[in-house]
Amino acid sequence: MPARRGIGMQPALGRQGQLGLAAVDEAYEAEGGRVTTDLFADQSYFEDEALLHELFTAKLEAHAGTIIADGWKWAEPIRDSYVGYYEIEQRKLDRIYAQEGELSEAEAERYDELAELANGDVLDDEGEAELAALQAILDGGFTDEQKAVSGVLFYVDQSGTLKTLEGLVTREDRAAAIEAGFLRPSVHNESGSDTPKSPISNALRDDLGRVAMGARQHAILRDPDLLLDLLAYQLSHSLQWRKPFGLAAEAVPNWPTTEAEGYDLDERLAGKEPREMYGKDLAKSFRTFRQKGQDHTRGELIRCLAALFRGGDEQLSALIDKAIAPQIREVWTPTAANFFSRVGGPYLNELWRDLLDLPEDHPTATTFAKLKKAEKAAKLETLFSDDATRKAHGVTEAQAARIDAWRPEGME
Repeated sequence: MPARRGIGMQPALGRQGQLGLAAVDEAYEAEGGRVTTDLFADQSYFEDEALLHELFTAKLEAHAGTIIADGWKWAEPIRDSYVGYYEIEQRKLDRIYAQEGELSEAEAERYDELAELANGDVLDDEGEAELAALQAILDGGFTDEQKAVSGVLFYVDQSGTLKTLEGLVTREDRAAAIEAGFLRPSVHNESGSDTPKSPISNALRDDLGRVAMGARQHAILRDPDLLLDLLAYQLSHSLQWRKPFGLAAEAVPNWPTTEAEGYDLDERLAGKEPREMYGKDLAKSFRTFRQKGQDHTRGELIRCLAALFRGGDEQLSALIDKAIAPQIREVWTPTAANFFSRVGGPYLNELWRDLLDLPEDHPTATTFAKLKKAEKAAKLETLFSDDATRKAHGVTEAQAARIDAWRPEGME
């Protein structure tokens, strides 16, 4: 089957530079490789797979040389279109990470300004380039010493983009990486069954692990700002099993099935889900989070804690309600969609009469009772939201106050 390519293939870019897949296209045709075009499918097909494979392999090998020339001890191309962490585990590779950078006070302020503009989708190209440059400083990079004991796996994904896995340490280089302080010595026995059994029992190892954890907790007590930053970060990001705290947040429903119809909840609470972080670098993400400053951390913490608030028992809830004085009608106004169309016609008739102080035989009440349910719901909605309707029905100040404060029974 002929190899396939899409019209307008772009060069693939990666952290190590340009792989130049477009050049493979040109070299293929320069070597006499045949290309068949299907105009109806908007596709082109390489006829000579062997030639294409040879040229692509040569390009990968050349790129490996470029990586090694940049100081890495080794570089190896992977010919799959996706490489996950299973590849690292299968090869028994360790991984070291780039040393993070640090912004000056002025750079940190500028970073916050640009990040805020980016979050609002109002950052121009020049600003994006400046933000990327500052982010590159934060991300840091690998030192020459790190590169000397580690290498790179790289591959081209299905979209033609070069992907790299950097800082990989082979078993042969592990001792050198440990000596240089880039890796911790392993506590596991890896030399086979002939090695003497460790004198540390599992139960003792567990106790030692608890002590080590206690030491970390003891130390972090000295940095309350870091604790609060971590808590805000965990609550505002979906970290799954990688949570820094042994806390689990339960969703507290606050969004009705009618969505925003008649509902004016604070935008900080409206449909805000924790940011999905699956497969992302948490250390890099947390560094960026902290760079936004204490005001941002406090804001995220307050927002997330408010969204998780559920009250407590009856006595505690009453105490809190007394302190905060919640007003349901501050955020909710009954409408046809969120309430009136969801109750029966007799209920609407009684509500109409009660709000306007009408006897059952009053013409305004009897006329309302003859309407279809949808029409009744619409009229009640305008009574709650339209000043002209209230004026037309001669609504008094007392009646208006009752309408503005009204809420269905059981709505606490």
